[in-house]
Amino acid sequence: MLLSIGLAVALLAYFLSKANLADVADKLARVRAGYFLLSLGSSLATIPLRSWRWQFLLRPVGKVRFADSFSATCIGFAASTVLPARAGEVIRPVVLSRRTGLSFSGALASVAFERLLDLATVLAFVVAFVVHSRTTGGADSLEHPELIVRLAKISAALLAAFAAVSAWSVLRRAQMVGFVERLSSRLPAGVRAKIRAAAASFIDGLSIVRDGRNFAASVVLSVALWTAVYLQIFFLLRAFHTALSFWAAVIVGLLTLVGMLIPTPGAIGGFQAMCSYALTFFYGVAIDTATAFALLYWAIAFIPVTVIGFALFAAGPRRSKSSLADLAEAAAEE
Repeated sequence: MLLSIGLAVALLAYFLSKANLADVADKLARVRAGYFLLSLGSSLATIPLRSWRWQFLLRPVGKVRFADSFSATCIGFAASTVLPARAGEVIRPVVLSRRTGLSFSGALASVAFERLLDLATVLAFVVAFVVHSRTTGGADSLEHPELIVRLAKISAALLAAFAAVSAWSVLRRAQMVGFVERLSSRLPAGVRAKIRAAAASFIDGLSIVRDGRNFAASVVLSVALWTAVYLQIFFLLRAFHTALSFWAAVIVGLLTLVGMLIPTPGAIGGFQAMCSYALTFFYGVAIDTATAFALLYWAIAFIPVTVIGFALFAAGPRRSKSSLADLAEAAAEE
């Protein structure tokens, strides 16, 4: 935990050291209120969209009320803000399991599939970005376009691989589990058993693809969710008096996601650094504007859902009144 916090402090200090903080404050003071509120509204819209989508992804495990899905989602995101390594991703199914009696392993498998669906949707937007830029002959005067084209080709290949592996895993469940067992055959028996159980749970989470209606609803909601994410970025770009388009938001969002892979509480440091890098490297935005944008984007993306999550956690049933750290330990034991 201390190492994660130290990493966050170091990254944030490096990020801030590249800008003139007085100019950053001036950029923040000049933000256009209308576009800021549109960005905030788009950010808030992602919460019910995530919760609604999770309901569909949980159908192979059991039916869940929207209120329970919404509460667990907000609590999970709040946990990820204050705990390292996105611990909220495992706390979320723990909360749902305790409040609904749903299988923890099944709920966890749905979260794993949810992340794959998010990845597939993000990569699809990147491919759409390249198709759009080639069709229209431009994309906001993008610098280093060859890197994005290369990324789009990789994205298309990953999308195809994702679809193939998902379909094969569901249709050939026993063979896939056996394949995982062979890969882990030289590991200790206890470790092999856990890997086998995890693989089986994950494949069961993929079983939603057998239900065309629920899977289609999940895909549609994923597109709606990520459209809201990119609108959040787009409106905020306009709030900072830039003329960048919706497609620039796709690239900024992609690089910011890379920064979020760094295991710090609330993705602090990596989020801001990669967001700023995307704006300066690919679009030539001034460093002070990019720094101010990254700070406000993080605040919009994390603070509202964290406040909602802690409020719901405090108002939850007494039997689930463990601390977030206790919930993380419970998830590890599972």
